[in-house]
Amino acid sequence: MEWMSLFINFLLDPLELFWSWILLGIIFFLLKRRRTALIVTSLGILWLFIISITPFSQWIVYQLESKYLVWSKDDYNLDHPVNILILGGGHAIAPELPSSGQLMSPAMARLIEGIRIHRQLAGSKLICSGNSTTRRVTQAEMLANSAVDIGVQPEDTLQSRSPKNTMEEILDYKKRFGKNTSLIIVTSGYHMPRVILLCEREGLKVIPAPTDFYLKMDPQKGIFNFKPSVVKIQMLQSALHEYAGIIQVRFLI
Repeated sequence: MEWMSLFINFLLDPLELFWSWILLGIIFFLLKRRRTALIVTSLGILWLFIISITPFSQWIVYQLESKYLVWSKDDYNLDHPVNILILGGGHAIAPELPSSGQLMSPAMARLIEGIRIHRQLAGSKLICSGNSTTRRVTQAEMLANSAVDIGVQPEDTLQSRSPKNTMEEILDYKKRFGKNTSLIIVTSGYHMPRVILLCEREGLKVIPAPTDFYLKMDPQKGIFNFKPSVVKIQMLQSALHEYAGIIQVRFLI
């Protein structure tokens, strides 16, 4: 089923879809089917307009990011030890950089939010999660090393080095700590709805702590606009990936 996975990934990439329209238009043009070429190319340009200029990408991400509020200590009565699970967000292997400099932007945002929460909850533990696709330094190690560099005590960090994806991260936590520990999950805002679905399916009661938001509300400007932006394409790609994951959790797994 590898071909099916590749096809689905293709459909979830807005930019690849655009270039497919353009390539198809060129093929029709070379075949002297110029009317068809014009229609197909126009559809490709319209698609690029929708995903990079209109507020469509912002709107679809907003539906995910607005579902859960930023964590605040005032919203919860947590007077007992708490685990803070930081889901992996990617890293590079660049030994000339400090550990924090090797983290991808989502991972760094998640780590900073996890540390913010940790410093407000005495006795809490940071659980850093994620394996390594290169079989070298794992995401968990990179997150934990970065946390220590930033000032977290080494004994307050735990590592979960084996999970390869979100589902495995949740299952690994459940196997290691069970269902009865207080758990705060830190991940990107657009990713959180799928994570909560997975936790609910596994019987885990969790407190969401979303971070790494694409959309940052400025009361004087709003969040939707028609400004051309490459980030809008990234937003849509992230959102489509999450909606596909949500469908998988609800109906296929």
